Amino acid sequence: MTLLLTGFEPFGGDDFNPSGAIAGLLHGVELGAGTVIHGLSLPVSGPAAWQKLSRTIRQVRPRWIVATGVSGRPGLCIESTAWNEADYRIPDNAGFQPTGARILARGPARLEARPAPLLHRARPLHPRLPVRLSTDPGRFVCNFLYYRLLHLTDRPDHAAHHRAVFLHLPATPEMRRSPQDDRFFHPLDDLRETVRGLLNQLVQGSPST
Repeated sequence: MTLLLTGFEPFGGDDFNPSGAIAGLLHGVELGAGTVIHGLSLPVSGPAAWQKLSRTIRQVRPRWIVATGVSGRPGLCIESTAWNEADYRIPDNAGFQPTGARILARGPARLEARPAPLLHRARPLHPRLPVRLSTDPGRFVCNFLYYRLLHLTDRPDHAAHHRAVFLHLPATPEMRRSPQDDRFFHPLDDLRETVRGLLNQLVQGSPST
């Protein structure tokens, strides 16, 4: 079985994005339950990211899909909800900046990710890395991709039906941003192992409490 793990390329003036780096570092890693990670880095452009992701989903037919991005928040956020709205605070890497636009004209206002509460209860995390369940992934490319992903995997006949979730990772020291609070920074190695632990809990389906 395959777990598709995605991250993003750098954006917004940074020359490093830990989400894309971790997807690359974990590519080919074996998890429990006979599952292998397929890592994929995506462009920071909603339509282009979705095109690349949907094409890879058709090719790989993963049982699990875990998308990741980076945020300015401390700790790791498990996103439970995607919203049918694109309202970019800055242009994406293709220069596109929608404001108040719907992602899918006939889609519901929001979609819920069933694995999110499961992961939040598991918490196989580094002791210095706080985790929380979030209902607000923003309205940038992360949310655009997440909404399309949940809409796709909501189909009962999909190989990853109700097995898709999005994680927002904290900043790492390799990034240019300089938060005033050091708690915003987490070493890349710790973050990689935390993500790996979460993925392992997810595919085994019996999280610790």
